[in-house]
Order: sequence, then structure tokens, then C-alpha cells
Amino acid sequence: MEFTADSVVVHSLDRTARRMRRTRTWKIAGEPDVVDDAEYRLLYPEETWGILEAGRFEVLAMYDNREFRDSDLAGTVTSEPDCAGMRGRKLYVFAMMP
Repeated sequence: MEFTADSVVVHSLDRTARRMRRTRTWKIAGEPDVVDDAEYRLLYPEETWGILEAGRFEVLAMYDNREFRDSDLAGTVTSEPDCAGMRGRKLYVFAMMP
């Protein structure tokens, strides 16, 4: 038996509070719509670094691109979509517990 569903996702951004809200509505044939809400706190790279160091992690590297090239960590919008729908605006952190 194959299961299929469609979804519509809306992202809203509160720049002042640095929060992103995602509302996803699932549409399944013969069923009422299901709404899935999530809210994310957006962190600056320096905040992420500080949180990790406070947790006694050693930050090895941070990147804002999937090629792991050094940059100013300001983020770059890419032309191609990705699985999270953020089009490249993510922070990749490599850290270890010494």
C-alpha cells in the first residue's frame, strides 16, 4: 500500500525577535488537513560559537556554504533549492569535545 501526501509550507520571519516560524499544512486524500507548526530561534555565528564553548566544545570550523569555503559567515542565497527550503542560508559547525 502506497501512502502519499502533499504539503504547503509558509515561512515567516520576525527579524527583530530573530525568530522564524514554519507552518506546514498536510493534505491527505480523504482526511482533514493537518497543520504542523514549528518556531526556530535564529542565532548569530558568534552566539553559536559561545554556546558551544560554554558547553566545553572546541569549535573547529564554521561555514555558511556546503563547499566549506572560508567566508565572513554572512550567508549567501543560492539559486538552487535545498531540502530545508533555506536556499543555502545555513550555518555548518564542526566541533568536538576535547
